[in-house]
Amino acid sequence: MSEQCGFCGAVYWKEEKNTAYKYTACCHDGKVQLPAFPLSENSPDAKNYRQKIRECNSALAFASMGAQIKPPRGTGPHCYRLHGKVYHRVSPLYASDQHKESYGQLYIFDSSEATEKRLSDNQNCLQHVFEKLDFMLREINPFAQSYLQMHRLVQDHPTTSVKMVFLEDKNLDMRRYNAPTLCTEVAAIFVGDNGESPANRDICVYPVGDTCQSISPLNQCCDSMTYPLLFPRGECSWNTGMEHVEERRTAKRTRVTQLQYYVYRFSQRNGFSILHNSGKLFQQYIVDAYVKTEGSRLHFLRQNQKDLRIELYRGLLDALECRAHNENIRTGKLIILPSSFQGSPRHMQQNYQDAMAMVRKFGKPDLFLTFTCKPSWSEILNSMEGVQRPEDRPDIIVRVFNMKLKELLEDICKHEYLELFWPIFMLLSSKREACLMPTFF
Repeated sequence: MSEQCGFCGAVYWKEEKNTAYKYTACCHDGKVQLPAFPLSENSPDAKNYRQKIRECNSALAFASMGAQIKPPRGTGPHCYRLHGKVYHRVSPLYASDQHKESYGQLYIFDSSEATEKRLSDNQNCLQHVFEKLDFMLREINPFAQSYLQMHRLVQDHPTTSVKMVFLEDKNLDMRRYNAPTLCTEVAAIFVGDNGESPANRDICVYPVGDTCQSISPLNQCCDSMTYPLLFPRGECSWNTGMEHVEERRTAKRTRVTQLQYYVYRFSQRNGFSILHNSGKLFQQYIVDAYVKTEGSRLHFLRQNQKDLRIELYRGLLDALECRAHNENIRTGKLIILPSSFQGSPRHMQQNYQDAMAMVRKFGKPDLFLTFTCKPSWSEILNSMEGVQRPEDRPDIIVRVFNMKLKELLEDICKHEYLELFWPIFMLLSSKREACLMPTFF
């Protein structure tokens, strides 16, 4: 990768320029600017740390991530794959009698006792690695300090209600609360009932409770509480008030979208990056970021059905209501996914109808090509840093695949041999590689 973005310094291959001959996939032409990840020193036990990084992160996290993990069958490289909905939850300060202490509850114990409790569920991890990580987080992570401060206040006020609130936005008006007894960098701790419930996306931790509280994917503390090894200083992630760089913003759009935030984070730049050197945990973070972004799009469609002119489907609604009436059942709320949502039934049907229209016009396809991605491509191997392997850098694999796909289509469609060919292609994914199957007329 020999080219650089002129705004954020992200590195590119020359073939990744867009139609305007610019590199915009990283910071959207200078509109997005985020603080850099802090540096990290290498550990003598780095091999064990890299192999068990997901277990270490889960044991040291302040919030849990719940999902149905379905890895591919076989003996291929590690692949993190989810099925269904993803949940992020935070537990009360103290565990109940039926449950073991976990996540943020462990930070109220001394370091050695907390390490023993973590090792009981992660016996393949090294004790001194856990001790070093625990010591580091207690020193620099504001969430660890907040849990310990709340524990001390509960001990000092045993008969008074205490709660800790991780605010969705640090700049929100605090006048709707009583003055907090103690404030840390990321939380406000209240002693006594202030008579005001937290906002919808605020995270509220109580001393005891029967259930865990779900964390909104829009809360800026979600990533830093779930991935303490990627955000050791508790750096806040995307929030709805994040704005574009003032000199580069437009009148139409002034705020950073969730997609723009994660694209900026995933872009590679010169220098060491904790994110790109986290191996299996990097895979998990990518999947989690995709689920959050896709969930936000679905939430927008759910909340803006009228603006999307869903009343045009009135005939479908009438048919469903009539059928429900005849069967004596109650209809649920119907949510229409428009054809602009990639992967929706209407999107797939529209693509199919376009392909069939071309078949009627030009006849049956003449060529059927399958284009696969190999992790042994020189562009991929040359981009690996240190002990990285291709499965550790899915972002590099995707970028190289897209470059070669673009070059293939240019060779077939724009060069003098096959100028009259019309491509229709479909992207598939298998256990170990991505497949592109273009059909040409």
